[in-house]
Amino acid sequence: MKLPVLDNDDAVSYMAQNPKDANEIAVATFKKDVYLSKDLGLNWTKIADKGNGIY
Repeated sequence: MKLPVLDNDDAVSYMAQNPKDANEIAVATFKKDVYLSKDLGLNWTKIADKGNGIY
C-alpha cells in the first residue's frame, strides 16, 4: 500500500480500515493531518489540516 506524501518532520501516528469497506483507509499524522483513501491507498485526499477539517 502506498501512503500519502508527508512533510519530512511528520509521520503516521494512526491508521484505520473501514470494517464495512476494505478499500477505505484513513491515516492520521503526528501533526494532526488526516488523509482518506477509498482505493486501498492508490489515491489520498487530505480531509484535515492540523486538526481542522477541510471542506
